Amino acid sequence: MRRKQSQPYLFIFCFLFLLMSIPLQTAEKMKGSVAALLGPSWESLANTKLRLASFLSFTTKGADSHDQSEERLKELELENTLLMTENERLRLMAEHDLRLNSWKEEDSASEKKELEGRGIPAKVIFRSPSSWNSSLWLNVGANKNEDLGCSYICKNSPVMLGKSVIGVIDYVGKKQARVKLITDSGLTLSVRVHRGSDQKTILLEKVDLLLKSMSASSVQDEEVKNLLNSFKEKLKKETVPRLLLAKGELNGCSKSSWRSQAPCLRGIGFNYDFADQEGPARDLRTGIPEDIPLSQRATYQAPPLVRVDDLLVTTGMDGIFPEGLHVAKVVNIHPLKEGDYFYELDAEPTAGDMNDLSVVFILPPLGFNPLDLPPPINR
Repeated sequence: MRRKQSQPYLFIFCFLFLLMSIPLQTAEKMKGSVAALLGPSWESLANTKLRLASFLSFTTKGADSHDQSEERLKELELENTLLMTENERLRLMAEHDLRLNSWKEEDSASEKKELEGRGIPAKVIFRSPSSWNSSLWLNVGANKNEDLGCSYICKNSPVMLGKSVIGVIDYVGKKQARVKLITDSGLTLSVRVHRGSDQKTILLEKVDLLLKSMSASSVQDEEVKNLLNSFKEKLKKETVPRLLLAKGELNGCSKSSWRSQAPCLRGIGFNYDFADQEGPARDLRTGIPEDIPLSQRATYQAPPLVRVDDLLVTTGMDGIFPEGLHVAKVVNIHPLKEGDYFYELDAEPTAGDMNDLSVVFILPPLGFNPLDLPPPINR
């Protein structure tokens, strides 16, 4: 019986040991270089697949010409949507470059403040399937800071989509940056329940989006459009009081990281045990403020501290995200058990489906003052 050689196994063990001994900073640089190298190829491959599928579908002949025409029409609609998305991205990029050039020439405080408020647009260039719900890569990095003349894109810079939080930058390379998404279990956000005006604003945005979709798809149902417009006007006239209630923490769920997994967030520690500038402390189960006399509590009508469909916004207490940014909507509240002193809940991001992100916006890190800029970086 031949004796098995152990040299190959020893070589593999030594190789893995050396690989695991690479310093964290070196490993981050290697990941950044690979993302920058594979980003264009990843995007080109996706476009090639789309063109190939469209070409094969167009050249395939079927028995029923009517079905073929409908199929081709759907393909053209898809291509038109993709072109509109790309045109919008290019418009945002061109608008930002124009604003940046004007800032450099005029050096006005208003332009700098506008840049801080709107953020810097960036394109998603790479997203690994093995960490789909944890991170993604953008096409801006330290070189962009040199163009701006300040450290705008750096670690802990919030990343937004509209008014909703997407994540935070946790690594910056020369030409790319990595974003840790809010669905990652390693990112914790300090949030609180916001009930009232912002919820109405989100509902108005969804009604507007529905009306625009109906117009773009040439839907001729005037009755439905009239009902939506009436509902929109009714929402605008309603006065909804603003309530800021339970405070807690929000984390991503440590579940499957593949694209098929729907994004979900887990909230813990939601209560109102301490008074703040929004009001006195409130009872966990009844929501009654502590400054209400005992004789009046039996008839006092208090809002619950948290309920389904409540909006969760940032508090600014985590040192990363500014106060008031939209994060998630409550979809489920876990029942209280004996001895519990806080609520646990499930929520979904207000950014919606984050599987097909293409353009996001980067805000300066918390505490950034555009009127107090350092001297320009010498190239």
